[in-house]
Amino acid sequence: MRCDVCLQSLNPGSGYEEHVSRHFTRFDCLVCNRRFSSFEVALSHYRTKHCKSKFFKCKHCPYISRVKDNLRHHFRSHRVGKIT
Repeated sequence: MRCDVCLQSLNPGSGYEEHVSRHFTRFDCLVCNRRFSSFEVALSHYRTKHCKSKFFKCKHCPYISRVKDNLRHHFRSHRVGKIT
């Protein structure tokens, strides 16, 4: 099976309808009007590029997060104890 839009070959049962819909479904950033093919990617873009919330930074590596609980979970990979 081949996509009529981009001519990519697709295996049977590989989600042809979903693949084709990506060519036509667009999610626009409300701030800069950049377009994305999925809501999740558009939301991630908004949060990382336009959201003014505080970052939580790891003291041991370049990891950063806007969610303190994500940093707590990340800290466990360093085995250094609690975040204060």
